[in-house]
Amino acid sequence: MKKFLILAVALVLLVTGCQSKSTKSSGSEEKGKKRIALVLPEKIGVNPFFQQMDDGAKRAGKKYNIDIKTIESTDQAAIESNLRAAVAENYDLIITSSFESEDALKKVAQENPQRQFAIIDTVVDLPNVRSVVFREQEASYLLGAAAGLVTKTNKVGMVAADDIPLLKKWTVSFKEGLQSTNPKAEFLV
Repeated sequence: MKKFLILAVALVLLVTGCQSKSTKSSGSEEKGKKRIALVLPEKIGVNPFFQQMDDGAKRAGKKYNIDIKTIESTDQAAIESNLRAAVAENYDLIITSSFESEDALKKVAQENPQRQFAIIDTVVDLPNVRSVVFREQEASYLLGAAAGLVTKTNKVGMVAADDIPLLKKWTVSFKEGLQSTNPKAEFLV
């Protein structure tokens, strides 16, 4: 949870430096108060990661007096629609997350170069998008190295939910760590 609170604070600090020339606030908001839209690729409650993002963003919003709006997506098509809605509502910073949002964000960010965006846990290489990634695969490498040191059978396994790039960074780094301390060990996924 601390990781996401720190991330939220970092993004709040990012938005204070991101002034858009065309950003205007509506009459109902305090003058000069920053606004952040958090566009989630799923409904809250499906994945605890997104619940933590929402909680951290709300805490940071209260602490730094920033308006936070969370927009939940029901499917892939809704991500793009929700990003477009946040652009139309003139948010100072629009944040989304994960590989599920990459294509939609690339499209919307390219069409709106004056807007500031951020994406968490993946990379979108555009000038108006900040990519926030974690190096959790380093911990997986260390776990693999430890497993290589303690295995008695030279057979080490890992259970992965799916064969997708997000999980490969865990399995590949675990295998590399395992082989660094025990090149004879067999790795089973």
